[in-house]
Amino acid sequence: MREVSNGLGHTDGDAMDTTSRNAAAGNRSPSVQALRVASRIAFYLVSTAFFCFLFYYYMMGYGGSSRLAVMAVPTVMIVLALNDLATGRFYPRLGIMSQAAIALAYILSCAYSAWYLSHEFDAIRIYRIGVWNNHDLAVGGLMVALVLEYTRRRYFILFVFN
Repeated sequence: MREVSNGLGHTDGDAMDTTSRNAAAGNRSPSVQALRVASRIAFYLVSTAFFCFLFYYYMMGYGGSSRLAVMAVPTVMIVLALNDLATGRFYPRLGIMSQAAIALAYILSCAYSAWYLSHEFDAIRIYRIGVWNNHDLAVGGLMVALVLEYTRRRYFILFVFN
């Protein structure tokens, strides 16, 4: 007797549990597909904007290497969150609305960090060097936490060694 695969890694003879069936059905729903398409479009828009920023930076030397790092880390985290959301790797065990809410929190946190650190760049680097206020520490700590969380999710062994 020939068993036919259903495209989800299971054959007709396999007993799929209820969670697997619900997850498989949920991945085909219009809301999931719309979220995947929207996150893919946002991924390309943010990536294009970041490319334009990098092009401007390399042509004009805008702010030096410190400003590049201040802008690159939050922007790359946004791109990674959007890519993981579009490909279904962004906390895959959670429901789609939970994934979207967490991704939105990541994106807003990173966007705020990028804005704040670039807006206060000279004040942090020149005037408050070594004597940062609580807001500077909170924004910096937020970015460190987001980078460590991404490292934990994607490269656990690096997280353990850090």
